[in-house]
Amino acid sequence: MLPAYMVDHFQETLSFQARDDDVWIIGFPKSGTNWLQEVVNLVGNGADLSSVQSPIEYRSPSLEFPIPGVKFIDKMLSPRCIKTHMPFSILPEDYHKKKPKTIFIARNPKDLVVSFHYFYNQFFAKQELQLPVTFDDFCQLFVDREVYFGPWWKHVKEGWKSRNDRHVLYITYENMKSDLPGSVRKIAVFLDKKLSDEDIEIIVSHCSFETMRKNTFVNKQWYKDCGLAHKDAHFFRKGRVGDWKNHLSKEIESKLDDIVATKLEPLGISFRDTSAERDK
Repeated sequence: MLPAYMVDHFQETLSFQARDDDVWIIGFPKSGTNWLQEVVNLVGNGADLSSVQSPIEYRSPSLEFPIPGVKFIDKMLSPRCIKTHMPFSILPEDYHKKKPKTIFIARNPKDLVVSFHYFYNQFFAKQELQLPVTFDDFCQLFVDREVYFGPWWKHVKEGWKSRNDRHVLYITYENMKSDLPGSVRKIAVFLDKKLSDEDIEIIVSHCSFETMRKNTFVNKQWYKDCGLAHKDAHFFRKGRVGDWKNHLSKEIESKLDDIVATKLEPLGISFRDTSAERDK
């Protein structure tokens, strides 16, 4: 299921021309893609904070989103950093030919569905001129594969199956939360970037949840300024692993566990859905 804004120019997206030196960030909505974008931008620029003093949409634009759009991305200087929520199976043909370096991020479905519900009602519902969806109804839509870019499990499955490709790095939101310095080092190695311990500290500090939440260049403040989101909306809401326990019913919890157990665990995919000591 694709958002209306994407359907309108889907063919233009499919014909997009990739470049060999692109860096792509792929993940289901609310998996931590914006967080990862900021990390990747800083890794690529040697932890230079001046390189991220502009809206993230223009430093690391979304392939399918109309702002700033495909034509803008076409004109960007190399190397480009491109984000998309599209699964591997519907990426542009040229992406599969060029095989640019790609970082895929996955997140456990319990925290993801909570975050996605808040985001949908505060951002998407207003853009699509739809009525807000209750939490229980949204969870059921998620289970029934009727949310944008769903089904979630298929999206993750495709990312996991590509993990052994030389141009793909598979990471999880939970590992970034429990060991951000280690995740930054792994990303730097993957991108062939040499960073000092001081560089790592700068990136970790800048990309902490509280700093990101206050950073108007990444927290979608412009959505509110333009009237596309509610004034009290928070793009970065809590950023915790295990917050789902305060929201999910036993029924939905069981259904999500079943999806992971039947669709993903047979492939070796598992998720941590409770907080590790270093998250606290």
